[in-house]
This record gives sequence, structure tokens and C-alpha cells, in this order.
Amino acid sequence: MALLILAAWLPLSIFLLTHYTLTRDHIRWLLLSGTYKDRVLAQPVSAKQEFKHAVWDLWGFTGMDTTVYLLFDPTDSLAGATHALPPVKVRGLPCAVVRVRRLERQWYAVLFYTETYWGQGNCS
Repeated sequence: MALLILAAWLPLSIFLLTHYTLTRDHIRWLLLSGTYKDRVLAQPVSAKQEFKHAVWDLWGFTGMDTTVYLLFDPTDSLAGATHALPPVKVRGLPCAVVRVRRLERQWYAVLFYTETYWGQGNCS
């Protein structure tokens, strides 16, 4: 019985460690999507044709912040960018980003480079 438990626990632990952000994003989406959807969809339509968005995750230390934004894409145009290698450049985003991850149809988590953020102006 102990070997059976170990045989199940070991691969699961390795998967969770190697796919931490993927797992975390999808579990958070399962638990909190209703709140985030309401917050994002309540935003007015942008005159610049940008995606409706909200901060999804944020981490950093001593001024070196990294931000992940939750985006609503009504046309699902970001679907093609989910497998792109960085830097990912997509129309509707203010600058190139590290990663675009699909959470659900029309909903994406977009990882910006460290020290770049939405509304910064000219992203480097």
C-alpha cells in the first residue's frame, strides 16, 4: 500500500513543481473567476481598442515588480499567441509580453516583463 501511495504521490509532486504557474493560474481561475469577470466586464470600452483587463497576479522585490494581467478578449484573437515564444507581440497589448495563457474562451492571463506594466506608455 505504501508503494502504491508513493507511486501516485511522486509523479504528482513532480508535475506540480514543474508546472506551478500553470496549475496555480487554473486553480485560481476555478475559484475566483466570477469575481474577476465582474470586475473586468464592468470597465468602460477603451477608445484605444485595448483589451479590458485587471491585475491578476503581482510579485517582486525592491522595485522589481512583475505583473500578470487578466484580459477579456471578445474576439478570442489571443488564441494564436498562447504558443508563441517570447517576446510575444499582439495587437491590443501595449507592449511585448513574456507569455499569453488561455484560461477559458475569451479570457487570458498575460505575463508582462519585469518592470513593465499596462499604461506605462512606451514599453521597452
